[in-house]
Amino acid sequence: VWMKMIITDTGIYPGTLKSGDVLIQENGSIHACNGCMDCWWKTPGVCSRKDTLMKISALLEQTDELVIVSCCLYGSFSCFVQKVLERMMPYFMPEYETQEGCMVHKCRADRNIGVSVYFYGNQLEESERMNAQSVVRRLSLRLGGRIRRIMFVADAMQIGGLS
Repeated sequence: VWMKMIITDTGIYPGTLKSGDVLIQENGSIHACNGCMDCWWKTPGVCSRKDTLMKISALLEQTDELVIVSCCLYGSFSCFVQKVLERMMPYFMPEYETQEGCMVHKCRADRNIGVSVYFYGNQLEESERMNAQSVVRRLSLRLGGRIRRIMFVADAMQIGGLS
């Protein structure tokens, strides 16, 4: 069963949720990565933080599309989205490999996750957009996937009608 994982810092996301899809949004119960590396050495693939993202690696193994809705801050993701992305460390192995000239951690699963990112923010400069596109490219490489879509809109409310 393949699913879509949606990470949103607003609660807004494009399209509709289907049975089995996972919605990750700020609810005050998601902890930041503490950098202990237990997910690599002590409990491979499982985070030691006891919250809803503890088994994010297992969720990613079933994900065929990752959708991110984020405020574009200085050409990157919002703090909440970045916190969730950092919690994906259990999905990766400690070993590196080179992909398209970039060093990335090997994934625990042989997946091809499609990545769609919807950035919002007023008056974004071209340099911010270019940096954000680079950040998304790097993320898709890390996930062993491909970029499906990168979209910039002025207001997050515009994203709700997209799919």
